[in-house]
Amino acid sequence: MTQLAYAVNALLPLTLRPLSAAELAERSGGAPEGPLVEMPRAARRGGEHAEAVDELRDQVASLERKIDVLVELLLRKERKEAERTSSLVELSMERVVFRWPEVLEVGASFELELVLGLLPPTELRTAVIVEGCTEDVAGEVPGQLVEARFVDLSESDADLLHRYMLTAQ
Repeated sequence: MTQLAYAVNALLPLTLRPLSAAELAERSGGAPEGPLVEMPRAARRGGEHAEAVDELRDQVASLERKIDVLVELLLRKERKEAERTSSLVELSMERVVFRWPEVLEVGASFELELVLGLLPPTELRTAVIVEGCTEDVAGEVPGQLVEARFVDLSESDADLLHRYMLTAQ
């Protein structure tokens, strides 16, 4: 694990939930992977099989919507299983290091929900990417030290985090 510059040590509740590649791309401003092509209506172009092509296009679009619903249901189930609470170890403006009960894969993306001890207590919700995961041999309870980098920290969340760090020091 790297030592964080200008970090604050604190015990704060946090929650993680897995993010799909599409969610991560949407949050970080990038385009999701894979080609997203809108098929033009064949009837506009005319042609011998225009109506059959349009019907097939509509069926494919319907199947895509059904697949999206199934994926969302699977993600919800996965999120419920993955939500756990841990204690924050170190917090900086770029990354966070925390204890977690199980190994997390380097490169995996999660939504981090962190309750900052401000008045009133304020929730910070942002995407993170795991950059390191090592066994916490010094901890009282077996687990992992996870280092994660913030991906989509908004300006208002950065201000909130900065305010928290100033009050916590």
